[in-house]
Amino acid sequence: MKKIYAFMVAAIALTAVSCNNEAIDEVVGGENIVNGDYITTLTVGLDNTRTQYSEGKTIWTAGDEILLNDSVYKLTDGANSGIGTFSLKEGETPILAGLDTYNVRYPANHDDIPTNQDAVAGSFDPKAAVLGTSTNGLEGLTLCPYHALVKFTVAADAQSVSLLGYTLEGTITAGETYYIAVNPKTYAGLTAVVDETEVKSTAKEIKFDVCDVLNLGVLPVKSAWGVAGSHNNWLANAPTVMLFDGTYHVAYNLPKGISFQFTRDGSWAIQRGFGYAGNAVADSWNLTNGNSNITLPTEADAYDIYFSSENGVFNVVAAGTKVTDYVLPEGKAIYLKIHRDWTDANAYFDAWVWGSAKADAWYDFTKIGEGYDTYRTFVPNDATGMKIVRRNPAEAGNTWDSNTSWGDSGDQTISSNMFVVYGWNDYVWETYAE
Repeated sequence: MKKIYAFMVAAIALTAVSCNNEAIDEVVGGENIVNGDYITTLTVGLDNTRTQYSEGKTIWTAGDEILLNDSVYKLTDGANSGIGTFSLKEGETPILAGLDTYNVRYPANHDDIPTNQDAVAGSFDPKAAVLGTSTNGLEGLTLCPYHALVKFTVAADAQSVSLLGYTLEGTITAGETYYIAVNPKTYAGLTAVVDETEVKSTAKEIKFDVCDVLNLGVLPVKSAWGVAGSHNNWLANAPTVMLFDGTYHVAYNLPKGISFQFTRDGSWAIQRGFGYAGNAVADSWNLTNGNSNITLPTEADAYDIYFSSENGVFNVVAAGTKVTDYVLPEGKAIYLKIHRDWTDANAYFDAWVWGSAKADAWYDFTKIGEGYDTYRTFVPNDATGMKIVRRNPAEAGNTWDSNTSWGDSGDQTISSNMFVVYGWNDYVWETYAE
């Protein structure tokens, strides 16, 4: 598991000591000011942990306060940078210099990770950045982080996400990245709840060390669509809940052989059915409003159903089949893997593809991966070339209009199944292990 951030160094005097065995580049901020027998100003440096996360950098935030023993020191210089100067807050009693023991905590008003946290796009709630230390003397004073993070996006806008005993609240926008700070320990499984609906669960033990980051990827949300049928006495107002994963509305673990229709908003006012009674699995059927019931196959014990409300197509697979396995459009998969640069400013991607007996055409890439950004499209099996275009997210794609394009890959011969972008003009074809 890659660590996005690792340490916080509080530099008092000339040196700082790492909290663990990994080497870090020390950030030393200036001298501390001692007036007589009291500490009135101290300088604290940051390295790879954060009170706020800004494009991969670690920065202090205006208004930050630390607690030195029982007195509060407030950030007076260095906001939005990695080095901050803290001065005794008005009304606080200065701390004596030369004490044997100093206790330091950030933030000044918290000594534990709050269970309720505010949603901050691209970062996490600053009040959840809990750090602290107890040391003999001021030399080498170091603040060590005391939290791990769970990272995710949501398939549609939400108001709350709960997991591991912590809840993120506020405006949680689809496509944005969010983090929940959690206590670094071992958990007996994880259940993610979005807006009071359970959307992801595992019984696997999860162990966090300080600074670990667990990436859950895209969390689905409760769909307006549901499944009502012979398994629930055709109750449209209490259907099997479907989850929206950003592309499909999904119902999991439905009994084999049942008859059903799709309902919306807990009502039969809008419904979809077709009347299929065969045994084909992973096939596609177009839906119409009303009409006959749909009957599941009987080969497997249970089935998952993927339904597109946009084009009225659904697919049936044996329960537990991975989403990426359940149905592949005709043609071969081409993957786009981006390490940096191309994804700046929320760009999206499509490609002009040629060489097939079919007409040359545009194909859209859909994000499928975690970590480095990975995308996929399906092109005709006999296609020989393509040009991948980086798009302005405010404009529609599938066009040569220069106003929508932010550059492209140039003409590419399809020599493998994955196009890897390492930088603006640094890319190569590699093999994606499917």
